[in-house]
Formats: sequence, structure tokens, C-alpha cells
Amino acid sequence: MNEKQVCINTIRNFSEIQNIINQCHGFGRTWGKAGSPYHGSHIVFIKENEIVLLYQHRKTKQLKIEHFLKPETSGQGLFQQVINALKVHEVFPKTE
Repeated sequence: MNEKQVCINTIRNFSEIQNIINQCHGFGRTWGKAGSPYHGSHIVFIKENEIVLLYQHRKTKQLKIEHFLKPETSGQGLFQQVINALKVHEVFPKTE
């Protein structure tokens, strides 16, 4: 499937993403350092046991998504919500 090129700042303003942010316990915009695999702009979604990091590499503009869970917990609720919100706009970030 071809990746649709969308700026992460545009994604941040999707109504579906805004709804997820409103349900999160925490939310942030961060930036990765030059030279690191995370070099670029990020949206961080935080719930009690789950963190989702959606980021766009500064040079390649490729969107990637990563999912983190607290040890000894399970679930992908937040991760799946973000994926589903992006699918509405035909945005399919690369998962590692």
C-alpha cells in the first residue's frame, strides 16, 4: 500500500485525532534530535498503561508509529484508536 504524504501538523488537526487527544491522560508534541532515528516531529498519546508515538522523519517525511505498554500489562486500545483514525484519512504509518 502506498503511503500518503501528509504533514504531521495536518494530522494533529484531524478531528479523529483531536477526539483521541481529548480522551488521553496526557498528550504532547515533541521533536527528535538530529542524527537519531527519531529526528523529526512527534505526537505523543498517553493513557494510564499505554503510550503511542506517531512521528514524521524530518528528511524523508515518512510517518512511523510505535506502541509502548507498561510492563505486565496488555492491550492495544489506544494504538488501535490512532491507527483507525489515520485510516479514515488513508494515512498508513510504518510500524516497527
